[in-house]
Amino acid sequence: MNAGLVLDTLRQSSPLSVTEIGVMTGLSRPTVDAAVEDLSRLGLVLPADGSTVTRRGRPARRFAFHSSAGYVVGIDIGYEAVNVVVSDLNGEPVVELSRPIPFSATRRRRIAEVRRTAFLAVERAGAAPASVLAAAVASPGIIDTTSGRVIFCSALPHWSDFDLRSELTDALGWHVEIDNDANLGAVGERWKGLARSTGDLVFFLVGGRIGAGIMIDGRLVRGHRGGAGEIGFLDMWDEARTTKGSLASATAATVAELVGWGSATPSRASLRAPSEGDLEWGIDTRAVLEAARGGSRRARSDLERFLASTSYVLATMAMLLNPSLIVLGGGSADDVLLSPLRDLLARLTHDRMSAPPSLAASDLGERVIALGAVRQALDYVESRLLDHL
Repeated sequence: MNAGLVLDTLRQSSPLSVTEIGVMTGLSRPTVDAAVEDLSRLGLVLPADGSTVTRRGRPARRFAFHSSAGYVVGIDIGYEAVNVVVSDLNGEPVVELSRPIPFSATRRRRIAEVRRTAFLAVERAGAAPASVLAAAVASPGIIDTTSGRVIFCSALPHWSDFDLRSELTDALGWHVEIDNDANLGAVGERWKGLARSTGDLVFFLVGGRIGAGIMIDGRLVRGHRGGAGEIGFLDMWDEARTTKGSLASATAATVAELVGWGSATPSRASLRAPSEGDLEWGIDTRAVLEAARGGSRRARSDLERFLASTSYVLATMAMLLNPSLIVLGGGSADDVLLSPLRDLLARLTHDRMSAPPSLAASDLGERVIALGAVRQALDYVESRLLDHL
């Protein structure tokens, strides 16, 4: 217990002398000396001045936490890529690596590619696989975080009812934590992004994949069996109301201004009821916007539907959860779509909320989810660091 207290103190404030550690922890000098010797033997503490660690009694010795005594790995399994971040024990990224995966890849191939990418990233970090103390993995779908099983996932083929933790534990040989990608996006945003000063946050994945990570008072809201934040009602709303009425007209006017052509009247394609093969909500918004600006009527109607439904979901979350901040993330949340969504959100929440949330685009790009996975792996390791070593 004493060693753990000294270790936590050095992790938060390094370097420190034995006397300073004693003042900060309330431990006696002999106790601090003994703890530092144990931690040094385990490789978790190094002399800050380059001297060797010797028996107690030497004055003015200063020590620092050895952040490279081990590593954690954050893995984001996307639809068409795997993103990996290798971090030291201070949470500083050492290597970031992304590799493509075909969307149609089988379970076996996707797991094999995750393994190759993770091991290659660890190798590039100059570390041995055995020095990895834990990995956390972000996956689309509804996740049972206790068992590490993907309960349901409509986004990836063959990904539902899948014991992802067991597969990756066998493939990697590390302790593995599993969570939903949008949830870990919220964790990454709170840790390294725009939400560092707020505990009430919705992280909204926009573009190639869709979902929401919800934080209230700094804690993730997972819901029953991990289903909170699944935006399945986007299509239901599309069928019900976004194709007509004042929101459709406002969206059409917004899109006409964005793409530089067309009228403020909703396009015929966006007015008809959606059918099989129509717009799926996991879209590359950049490609759709570019195509619409190039004159594609189909892309223009897709953009209308996307903005209308997305603004409706944002307004619903704003009024239901009352977060102080909504962050759009996932790489496709272009700044060019941020202003239209702000305007539409303001329109929908006008006279319905006393304090609407701020809406911002993440500045962490695609890496936000893998960074959230790093934070989750660190949370697991930090409370067990002495046990690991």
